[in-house]
Parts: sequence; C-alpha cells; structure tokens
Amino acid sequence: MSVRILVSVKGIVEAIGVLNEKLNHTKEEIQKAMIKVGATMESEVKQSIAGRKESAVHIIGTEHVSVDTGRFLNSVSFSADSEQVTIFSNIKYAPYLEYGTGFHLSPRAHFTNAKYRNKQKCRDIIQERINNI
Repeated sequence: MSVRILVSVKGIVEAIGVLNEKLNHTKEEIQKAMIKVGATMESEVKQSIAGRKESAVHIIGTEHVSVDTGRFLNSVSFSADSEQVTIFSNIKYAPYLEYGTGFHLSPRAHFTNAKYRNKQKCRDIIQERINNI
C-alpha cells in the first residue's frame, strides 16, 4: 500500500513569465546605460583631444591638444554591449598620440586620462539606470 500526496502550485507559469519580462527589461536598461556611458566617454575623449578639458587634472601623460587636421578627433567612436564599452580610434597613428613614441613624441593620454577622470560619472550613469528598474 502506498500513500501519495499531490501538491499543486498555481501561477508558476505566470510567475516565470513575469520574471522573464523583468529580466528582459533589466537587460534593455543596462544596454541603454552602456550606450550612454559610451556617448559620454566619446565626448570626453574628443574634448580632451580638442583641448577643452581642464588641464589641471592630468592623471597620466601631458594631454596636449592633438588637433591638426581634425582627422584624429573625428575618428573617435564607441561600441557598447551589455557588458562593456569600447572607446576607440581606427586612425593608424592614434596609439602614437596616446602612448607617445619615446624620444620624439610624449604621450598625450587622451583616452587614459578621460577614463580615470570619468570613472565615477560612468558608475553613476549605470547606477541611475539600475535604480530606475
């Protein structure tokens, strides 16, 4: 002889649906935050290249104005996904401007300094989006 107890929980399917909806909304909000971080950092790097950032806050390098033809300035862009943001320039000489060449060109550190200057601002952008979920 066996004893069986049947337990039935109603609403599991609906609860899973609500949780999946919340997860999708959260992913969308994080993606929006990362895009905003990317746009903010792109702007900060461009301002640094153009010499429009306060010169008293240099973290690494000398961060000279790096505009001659505007090609480097206009090449700065970003890509973003839900996990990371990449600020970049596809100009061949961009690494030489950022890191220097040793003897002839000192590092200008536009990307590096912008990163250090804006860490908290980027955290705040992400936190604000997460808080509004």
